[in-house]
Amino acid sequence: MAKNGSGKDHQSDMRELETLKDQLKKKELIIKELEQQSELSEMKSRFLSIASHEFKTPLTGILSSLNLIDRYLDADINNWRKFKNREKVENHLQNINESVKNLTTILDNFLSLRNLEKGEIPVNKINFDIKEMLEGQQVQFQQICKTGQQILYVHKGKKKKVCLDKHLFKNIMNNLLSNAIKFSPENTEIEIISEITGNSLKVEISDQGIGIPAKDQKKVFRRFFRAGNALINEEGTGLGLNIVQKYTELMNGNISFKSTENSGTTFYLTFTFGTS
Repeated sequence: MAKNGSGKDHQSDMRELETLKDQLKKKELIIKELEQQSELSEMKSRFLSIASHEFKTPLTGILSSLNLIDRYLDADINNWRKFKNREKVENHLQNINESVKNLTTILDNFLSLRNLEKGEIPVNKINFDIKEMLEGQQVQFQQICKTGQQILYVHKGKKKKVCLDKHLFKNIMNNLLSNAIKFSPENTEIEIISEITGNSLKVEISDQGIGIPAKDQKKVFRRFFRAGNALINEEGTGLGLNIVQKYTELMNGNISFKSTENSGTTFYLTFTFGTS
């Protein structure tokens, strides 16, 4: 009997040993896969960084050349006005300008994504006048609005100073205003409202655009996600709102929205700040 018992114990030990060997092999495979994924992630980050910088250099050159062409034409405005194909040339120049700016925005988004993934976005909070800044963006974006679109801005209350990362906040507003213009039809209004209460800043950006379908609203801030109606109407990467959310969170802020398809969208930003 003892012999049988000893045999059973030996078989049991052998099975446990084989199980341990299998577990070790699986562990080694998992470690190897993780190392490969890490290498791929690093390669992707390097590629995005190199590609973005390499593309931005010629794009900057194209924009500079377009600006020079405008100057040359303005310098000889009398002859330019007489040019019979003037309108066609101006349309082509405008198309080139817009295409280059769109490509630059896409590259900036990929660079931001890469930096966010690596935790390389610094937060430098300073005191600045929020009303002054938003008035500047109102003027800037009014110039690229569609026909009949109007950007309206109101600041409520007497307090104007905030302590936030000005660069990050400007990028957040740039993205939201660009979307409002892009996804709204002609002859509509885009409203910006800001208000400071104590150490809290609230900003609302409302449009009368295509809105976000109810079925897509939970996914809006996901990376690379684009709502179904956005895919039909406009091109894009689906990175903008994800980056906006990340930038907002870096400043300990909150972003939310309300939207009805074909009736418009309102984004709500809230930040609590101290002093620099």
